[in-house]
Amino acid sequence: MAKSCEWEHLGTSVDIIAYRVVGTPPAEPDADGWIEWKGGECPVPDSTIVKVRFRSNDESARPCRADWHAWDHVGARSDIIAYRVVKEKEA
Repeated sequence: MAKSCEWEHLGTSVDIIAYRVVGTPPAEPDADGWIEWKGGECPVPDSTIVKVRFRSNDESARPCRADWHAWDHVGARSDIIAYRVVKEKEA
């Protein structure tokens, strides 16, 4: 949203002098490092190595880049319901 606004100072009393970005805080991982996912845009940078858990309760066979997965929910058994960022030594 902030990117789409025209940030121009006109020297009036309604000029924006500060703003705060308000959003949903990132989910906290559970004890095993899994973070619940409810669908939407990929929650991590594309090159992040992750494992995912699907609605079917299966897990990805091996860690891979986040951009290799479909993160939106379509009501399928393959919807991602949780993910875990994989540390370099685990990959």
